[in-house]
Amino acid sequence: MKIEKVEQLPSDIETLITESQLEGFRFLARLQNDFVSGVNKFNKNGETLVTVRVDGKLVAIGGINRQDDCARLRRFYVSKCSRRLGVGRELLEFLEKHASQYFTKVTLFTDTLQANQFYEACGYLPVNRHHVSHEKAFT
Repeated sequence: MKIEKVEQLPSDIETLITESQLEGFRFLARLQNDFVSGVNKFNKNGETLVTVRVDGKLVAIGGINRQDDCARLRRFYVSKCSRRLGVGRELLEFLEKHASQYFTKVTLFTDTLQANQFYEACGYLPVNRHHVSHEKAFT
């Protein structure tokens, strides 16, 4: 497994976008649109975009954006074939380590049971704020 920060969208992102859309998720297509238009290039202070590859194949992506005084986990997606193998947890830990250098907590929004369970198993606490479903403070 190779986890790396990227400054450009990977050329093979379309595979993940297509898979995510078949699952009913539109946020990777939005990632691509926002990146191409310049709306969100994950390049402000403290931000990053990270990919995961297994045997050269892109299997996951996720990023950290600055939102007010905290990190916001964004566009986090793990390919179906790579779920429950530790890929998501490794990616999340990598992003948290990066974010902890700049922020005191990470927030995110999800509306699926599977994602709720994943984030809560990784130490995130459920919260009920506008566009925030979970948060995790760094100690």
